Amino acid sequence: MRYRLPLQAACRRLVTRIRRDSVIAPCLFMLLLLLHACAGEEVLPVEATCPDLLLVAEASRLAIHADEDDGAGHVASIGGLRWSCSFMPESHRVRLTAHLEILVTTTPRDVPQDVSFPLFVALEDRDGRIISKKVVESPVRILPGSGEIIYSQTIDQEFGYARMTDVASFTVYTGFQMSPEDLARSRTGS
Repeated sequence: MRYRLPLQAACRRLVTRIRRDSVIAPCLFMLLLLLHACAGEEVLPVEATCPDLLLVAEASRLAIHADEDDGAGHVASIGGLRWSCSFMPESHRVRLTAHLEILVTTTPRDVPQDVSFPLFVALEDRDGRIISKKVVESPVRILPGSGEIIYSQTIDQEFGYARMTDVASFTVYTGFQMSPEDLARSRTGS
């Protein structure tokens, strides 16, 4: 078994051996110092935090009235909200995925109906400006005799960032995309 010198002693011995050549010795010594300095440095992880995702209260319920004047229609309410995000540091982007649970109450029909509820996801920066918005249709099939339906909708929103730690300062809003008339009805509770 061979005895091995500690790293510092081995470096001193190596420098002593090559002192005869005055050009190589300083270069090797600097290289060893650099390697030693890098080996002792700790790499601190950057803590990445997802932005907050908020449900807009006024946009959490949407009523769609049927074409007929019998008062029939569909009312959709967002009852559950979960989200996650994945960071893509090589492209300085974040993908936020929102999972919404939607309850639809409807007048029972004798035939299936296809209904679609528009949903939005909007990104607000730290200055309170909406910098991007995405609207998606959320289709659902209402089967004959159904009075209530619960279904899930997933929405992805991708956005860029300058520094990973800035992502937490963004706010993401979601809800039903409404016309001005729908919004006025929602505010009055009708």
